[in-house]
Amino acid sequence: MKRALPITVSVVALIAAGALIGPSFVDWNKYKPQIVEQAKSAAGYDVKIDGDIKLSLLPSPQLKLEGLSVAAPRGKSPNLLTMKQANVSVALMPLLSGNIVVDTVRLVNPDIKMEVLPDGSNSWMSDKLLADKSAPSTGAASPAAVSKPQEISLDKLIIEDGRVSYLNRQTGKEQLAESINLNISADSLSGPFDAAGSLVYAGKTIEIDAKTERAVGDKKEIPSDLEIS
Repeated sequence: MKRALPITVSVVALIAAGALIGPSFVDWNKYKPQIVEQAKSAAGYDVKIDGDIKLSLLPSPQLKLEGLSVAAPRGKSPNLLTMKQANVSVALMPLLSGNIVVDTVRLVNPDIKMEVLPDGSNSWMSDKLLADKSAPSTGAASPAAVSKPQEISLDKLIIEDGRVSYLNRQTGKEQLAESINLNISADSLSGPFDAAGSLVYAGKTIEIDAKTERAVGDKKEIPSDLEIS
């Protein structure tokens, strides 16, 4: 869950950013290629949107995505993420100044499949993410690095009937969490996160109350304080 959460929210946020900076009052399905390309260029993921993209501006901008999938960069599973629906609502005033403050992200039936491959590599790491991780620091900022990146912050995340599987092909062990229903509040896409809800693990229903710190390090892992019952 520590790795799955940042991946899922980041992909949805990238797609939302690609849509919200575009023109209003249009058929958003015509802009699928541009929206998908933004996620590809930012993180190297191949994203597919089989359903509709809908945007409403009042009382606050809200984006609805249906049939979202993200191909796994490597591994046996064809998809890293599939999702029935994602709803994203953002604050209007920050949007006018070019910043995206996400009030609520609601994910319906997200299914995340993560693998550690026999060579120790991770299925969720795209070629771009690997290249960015291994790129040496020259100390000189490129023009792209100098320009101010678009700011995205997150307030609340709701997960409905989610599923996360984590398969280690080196050990043959698999961990599976199902029926994930969580309400999560956050300061940003990197945390810190406060989470409350439940999931089913090893056939048992587990109640969750968790607090995490901000994601740290190259792997963006999240230190956490987790209580389960």
